[in-house]
This record gives sequence, C-alpha cells and structure tokens, in this order.
Amino acid sequence: MENPPSDSVSFLRALLAARQDYGERLIEQRLVVYQRWVKTFSPDRMNAAILEANKQLLLETLMKGINMSLEVQECSVDGKPVPCEDNQDTP
Repeated sequence: MENPPSDSVSFLRALLAARQDYGERLIEQRLVVYQRWVKTFSPDRMNAAILEANKQLLLETLMKGINMSLEVQECSVDGKPVPCEDNQDTP
C-alpha cells in the first residue's frame, strides 16, 4: 500500500496498526517539531510577512497595468502655459 506524501494521517494509522511503538514515537516527535516551529516562526510574524509579500505582488501587478509613458499635457491660456488647475476658472 502506497502512502501519498501529503496524507500523513493515513500513514500514521498504517504505522500504528503495524508498529504501535513506532507510531507513538512519531506522534511525539511531530509534537516536538511543531512546538519548535511555533517558537521559531511565530504565527503573527508569519502572517505579517505573508501580508507584506502579498502587498508587494499586488503593487507589482498594479504598476504593470499603469502606462507611465503618457505625457502630461500642458494647459495654456492665450498660448501661454499655465498650471492646469488654474485653467478651470478661465472661460
């Protein structure tokens, strides 16, 4: 019987059925490894790192969609350049 690598529960069940002492040792070792993982990689820090990475990916995607090659048009009144926001009041 083959065990898929992602299905640890069925592997542990089969191991406990075949060799209960090995299965119990493996379960205990999993708890120790998990406790070390939680101490080293706190969930809050991991969550913050994932959120930051997601923000960076979204920013990159947004920047790819913006066309930065467009030129800004100058506003003019009677052929003289003026700031565009001042041009709104001019008839």
